[in-house]
Amino acid sequence: MASYDDPATQTIIKDLQIKFEQEYRSNPDNCIYSDYQRVMTDLHYVYRFYRARHCNPDAALDMMISTMKWRKCTVKLDHYRDYSFPIEFYKVSAVFPYEPDKSGYTTIYIRVSQHRKVPELEEYTKAFFVHVFDKVDRIHGAKGYALVFDLTSASYRNLDWDYLKFMINFGANYCPAGVKYILVLNVPWALNTFRKMVFSFLNDDYFKLIKFVNGNQIYEHIDPENVPHYLGGKCKRNYCSVPKHSMPIEELVERYGYTKDDYKRIIPVYQDALDQADEFLSTVDWNEPEDYFDTPEKDEQELQGTNYQDKNNVQVDLNDNEVVIDPATAFAVKPVDTIEFQYSLIKGRYTGLLRIENNLNKSVCFKVQSNHPNDYQVSPRFGVVKANSAVDITINLLNQDWSHWSKMNMMNRSSKFRILINTCTLNLEETTTIDQFNKQWSTKDKGIYSIIRETRLIKEFPVKMGRRDKFRQPATDLFQHKLPKWSDDLSVEDKLRCLSSSANSLESNQRKLSLMLYLMGFAYLMLFCYFLISNPSFAPSIVN
Repeated sequence: MASYDDPATQTIIKDLQIKFEQEYRSNPDNCIYSDYQRVMTDLHYVYRFYRARHCNPDAALDMMISTMKWRKCTVKLDHYRDYSFPIEFYKVSAVFPYEPDKSGYTTIYIRVSQHRKVPELEEYTKAFFVHVFDKVDRIHGAKGYALVFDLTSASYRNLDWDYLKFMINFGANYCPAGVKYILVLNVPWALNTFRKMVFSFLNDDYFKLIKFVNGNQIYEHIDPENVPHYLGGKCKRNYCSVPKHSMPIEELVERYGYTKDDYKRIIPVYQDALDQADEFLSTVDWNEPEDYFDTPEKDEQELQGTNYQDKNNVQVDLNDNEVVIDPATAFAVKPVDTIEFQYSLIKGRYTGLLRIENNLNKSVCFKVQSNHPNDYQVSPRFGVVKANSAVDITINLLNQDWSHWSKMNMMNRSSKFRILINTCTLNLEETTTIDQFNKQWSTKDKGIYSIIRETRLIKEFPVKMGRRDKFRQPATDLFQHKLPKWSDDLSVEDKLRCLSSSANSLESNQRKLSLMLYLMGFAYLMLFCYFLISNPSFAPSIVN
């Protein structure tokens, strides 16, 4: 492995920075600007990609590009701050940073027993997971951190293969050489069956980092004064600490695109973990982490001190460009209420249309967001509407799995689109680069207007006759393929499908066995009662 201090390695790292900058200039929309700054200023961060790809410069560059695109376009990491996530995520404490170990590495705990599979919140739980790791990684940088994968009291109800796949994929492809070691703590005997299967997903680099410990063996790596209370440690730091300005799920459900009825259905899933957290918080006066969480005040201070340069190198102060307008007359988004999706036999998919009309004498920026981004393709999803003109937007439905939409309909989960219109534009008519377009969104929220539109499917898929579902099954299911046999050569996706199928089969067989034993016991009891009634001579005598 090439050393970081080796002059040849330093030359390769700087060459990687140059190539990445060229890529960023060509496709700035695929990278968060702060990530670009980190790549260009932190040589050791670039070295981590180089080391993660076994000193292959081309593979390291590909990993850097794919990682930055994943962070920006898939996870949307730039959309989240500490206070963006609901209070319940912090109180449940399924993922949290904590005190350092004996080597000085900050620890991150993953409590499997606290994980709850809630499809409606899956996108946000994954974003929260990445956000916690990213913040620790930015703070400690080259020093790294330790991971404690805590399986204490975990059971089958906590198994979530999609989430496991996400974590493994994150560690292998999007979090290069940050973790120093992984403590797998207190593996229940019931889950030992799946240990070998799970390990088959890990590459050799991460497999070497794993250490199994049970009970007090954790103290060999972490002092008891730095171990959480629930593991028998003596640390008084509150691992359920909630950032200031965070809101409960009840107040965020509408922002996530759900209703109050969805909240009443979701919150019972977390209730036992929330009750456990309340009991923990009521026992002792725990120490809160100081100046760790983001706050709107900190963000506002950073924003007020930010100036940008236009392409003529003229300093532009964003605070001097606020415009107060009447959105009811300044622009219009059509349709007014609901985006209707009609099935096109030519395209073979559902398509909806959206139109943004700008009635101002200046250009405005727009972005289109969705609470189910993986199900739709928006074109264009961002852009500029010139003065006194309009832009037409096409939205294609990607996920045409009938069972997915039927389940969403039964749960009353509606898809929604948020159209963001920014009127605080800076020399937009003269700006053509995406980099300048992104800077328009660094203004205060006063000049950004949000408009919500719901969706509705007004035709059904091509169906087989006799189906009664509101969203019916296509005559040809293009999404279904045969489950392969298990082998070491299978892809991670197919291995997870096999593993998930095995777990579901095991759970189903356990239910059947329990039911069969119950029926057999009941049958024997009835037979025994019938035998006693029909043969009184065999009944025990009653002694006075």
